[in-house]
Amino acid sequence: MRVPQKAHAADTNEWEELSGILSGIKGRYMSPPPIENVITNGFTAGQLLGNGDVSITSDGRDGTQTYYIAKSNFWAPSSQKLTFGALSIKGPNSGIGAQSDHDYLQEQVILNPKVRSTLRIEGELVNMRTWLAESENLLVTELKTDAQAKAIPIYVDLAVPSDASYPFQRGMDDGCIWVTRTSAETPESHSWYSLGAAAARVVGAEATPSFPFAESVVTFNDSDAGFQFT
Repeated sequence: MRVPQKAHAADTNEWEELSGILSGIKGRYMSPPPIENVITNGFTAGQLLGNGDVSITSDGRDGTQTYYIAKSNFWAPSSQKLTFGALSIKGPNSGIGAQSDHDYLQEQVILNPKVRSTLRIEGELVNMRTWLAESENLLVTELKTDAQAKAIPIYVDLAVPSDASYPFQRGMDDGCIWVTRTSAETPESHSWYSLGAAAARVVGAEATPSFPFAESVVTFNDSDAGFQFT
């Protein structure tokens, strides 16, 4: 079907007008909101990304950037929504003796949706840009430091809650780390049963997969020299 030229021009003009409005709408935090307002059964205070199937809640605090992952069909048998798990980016000393971060920023951009994050990790300012693909369940986070910044160790953790009621597995394969989680103990134990899986890969830097002490976490860590993101 051929779209009339006048209608096409009107649509273009409307989008240009709407884009101008959306470009000025940015949700911004200059300090972390209370964590109980981010991890909640109600409306979250975290910055949001979504594509209709997967939703991401972004939160940064104490030298750690975390992306909480939820999926549309991952529900508990009680019909309560479950958070699948989380991806965290941090340093080995994150959360230890944490101090206020005057450069802190969490910003949700509505036009061309993305979340921009700025926080200090291992004493260096790290800028992140994160977006969720609209046509597939792919989350991308870019990390960048100032050109004069020293190399810093970075850990990338992929984790699910450690709860025997929702069995989980973790593993490493072909340069990826992965976790799985089920919404019930067995497919036969409840009428509603779903299985979720997530995998992560580091691109552009050397990273070594490993199993930390926590049994529901799998992680990437850097070489002794640390990552240099520029």
